[in-house]
Amino acid sequence: FHMPLFFLLSGLFAARSLSKGFGPYLRDKIHYIVWPYFLWSALHIVLLGAAAGTLGGQTGQEILATVQTPVAHYWFLYSLFLCFLIFPLLARMPAAAAGLAALALYGLHQHVQSAHTTTAQYVLFFLIGHWMAGALPFLGPWLQHRRKAAAFILPVLFAAVFWGMPGGNPALEALRLILLATFGAFAVVAWSQWLSEHQSPAISLLRLLG
Repeated sequence: FHMPLFFLLSGLFAARSLSKGFGPYLRDKIHYIVWPYFLWSALHIVLLGAAAGTLGGQTGQEILATVQTPVAHYWFLYSLFLCFLIFPLLARMPAAAAGLAALALYGLHQHVQSAHTTTAQYVLFFLIGHWMAGALPFLGPWLQHRRKAAAFILPVLFAAVFWGMPGGNPALEALRLILLATFGAFAVVAWSQWLSEHQSPAISLLRLLG
């Protein structure tokens, strides 16, 4: 559930970033996502090659191949950039049409699982994050006044879905992941608001760590 949650949280801020204009939006994503992706992918390949004693002509080809096929855990940056690239198109569509498109992409990955369809399943969670951002002006004050109760109730709901809700088929698994990502995101917001009221060395350390 943690990967859907990461994409959902990224979607929370997509519209704010796009409001600056598509040019600044794209430059920002290239600077903060694409550049680290290629830098760390290249370092990963070079270091593994050096450790295995296989550095040579193939190394450059392996680095170039990351344009199409991500290596190791850097697939997250690859897929995240693609979600940001797709988002301006989804944002221009009616919500129902965008939701159906995202569901279709999710279904595509369930039936054609490969490295090239990994991004497809996360577009849905990214879009849900965008929708949640629109709801936060209404839900934020509600959480603000009930932050202590929400800080404990939301993790309980998260745990109930995590351990109590069965998967079994793509539709149920999609619903389970959506609920986990949603409850998880709001639990983080509620705990952040609640903890912000308390002063202690532990809270100061958390603020320092971000």
